[in-house]
Amino acid sequence: MLARTEKYATDCMAEWDKGLLKEALNKIKPDYKSLVKAHKAIHAAIFNRVKMDLGASPAERLLSNEELLEKQKQTDSPVLALWERIFYAGRYHFLSSGNELTPPDLLGIWTGDCNAGWGGYYHLDANLNLQVSGGNIGAMPEVMEGYFHLNEVWRKDFEINATKLLGCRGMLACGNTPGLSSGLMASINDFYPYHYATGEEAWLLYPFWEHYLITEDKEFLKDRLFPLLKSMGDFYEDFLKYKDGEGHYIITGSVSPENQPSNLRVSLLNNSAFDLSGARFLLSTLIKVCNLLNEEQGVNGGKARWQSLLDALPPYQINEDGAIKEWGWPGLAESYNHRHSSHLMMVWPYREFSEGRTPELYKAAHRALQMRDRHNYENAGHGFLHAALIAAGLHDDASLKNKLLTLTQKDFYFNSLSTAHYPNFGTFCTDVCHAVPGVLIEMLVGSDEEGIELLPALVDGIERGCINGIKARCGVTVEQLSWNLSDKKIYVKLCSTKDRKIRLKFGQWYDEAISLRGGRVEKVTITY
Repeated sequence: MLARTEKYATDCMAEWDKGLLKEALNKIKPDYKSLVKAHKAIHAAIFNRVKMDLGASPAERLLSNEELLEKQKQTDSPVLALWERIFYAGRYHFLSSGNELTPPDLLGIWTGDCNAGWGGYYHLDANLNLQVSGGNIGAMPEVMEGYFHLNEVWRKDFEINATKLLGCRGMLACGNTPGLSSGLMASINDFYPYHYATGEEAWLLYPFWEHYLITEDKEFLKDRLFPLLKSMGDFYEDFLKYKDGEGHYIITGSVSPENQPSNLRVSLLNNSAFDLSGARFLLSTLIKVCNLLNEEQGVNGGKARWQSLLDALPPYQINEDGAIKEWGWPGLAESYNHRHSSHLMMVWPYREFSEGRTPELYKAAHRALQMRDRHNYENAGHGFLHAALIAAGLHDDASLKNKLLTLTQKDFYFNSLSTAHYPNFGTFCTDVCHAVPGVLIEMLVGSDEEGIELLPALVDGIERGCINGIKARCGVTVEQLSWNLSDKKIYVKLCSTKDRKIRLKFGQWYDEAISLRGGRVEKVTITY
């Protein structure tokens, strides 16, 4: 079958009736090799920036998708050729599903189908957010450009949401978009009171910040991210009004997406960890950007106002189980049996908690993950994905392995290595295939603004391997990371565009500040 598509943004019927698409198709010579050659010219350079080898045998790599998936069902050890293949397949699906105007929605390249699952909309409290998790660190700025562009298109509607629904300046993201170009709030009800999910915009803006951390592109920072962050500074100035007896702001009207306390079946409450972590990320990042750009300084500048808001945000709470409380408000009991892990956003993606900086909160976050892991995340693909990324951030390789095994053993993957939302091929959805490459990257290379952590959550059964081309959040490219556990050695090649110092860490064995020279590859060997 020879096909060609064109997206008509306006006057679609009139454009179709011109017959130009059919005319163009008739001019194409149906020669597979020449068509693939043109396709490769576009995609190969992007796709090949990152490579991963988990040490699978040549014989195993010759097996079909069907054979590899069946083999994984028979063992709880990683089928290495399968894990390699879902990494590459996921990258290719993601690359094929995005463009400079839009990122993939829940259904990948089938955006706009009139009979699509979930209406073909973008869902903004987990699914889209997870699909782009490997886009920046996996060196695919071409696809991420569609994500950035669409969020900028949504800005006007998000501002209408904030004004009409909450009486605030700034932006209020919607839970579900009613279309490609619209960000107006849709589907508000008692169970989904998205007009108070104020933490959503933070999650949507995090990839903008991550892009800056990787590229250090000051023009992007000033012209594209700063206006959005500044708008959210306006929002919190209007939204945060009431304080508790200890002088902390109360996030009055707060949602932990799609979950409710076990003892009070109400969605709209106070001080959800989701909305609190979002406010902390947005305000703290806005202040950092003000300093980087020398904007909004002085007694009359916005920086001082936003700093006072940040300083007065309530602290995270720890419950009687020793876990982070999903709602930091008295009398609300936890509901662990749920697909969302919104209360752990401060681990992934924000990286607010760490063993060194916040040991008590880091431990409490790990406890919260363990309590969620007692249940099955309601068998939702995005539930396993977000929890797997959190597990990587908490160095819990066993938890991460369990989730990847669930996705590869329970028929989330079709034979094409596209994916479903539920086990047993339940409802076609691309968030699993698009997000798994990000999970595997985080398993092998962790990074933040300070530096890089090697093999932070390497699962049992992957004895040797290498990964190339990963973009770290400290402005450094991991040109190559290779390991062989039997040799007890790790080799890493790092490249920075400018002179800098970073922290390089590997478990308990190595934690050093190293200097990098701009434009040169630094080789480090770690023996443990």
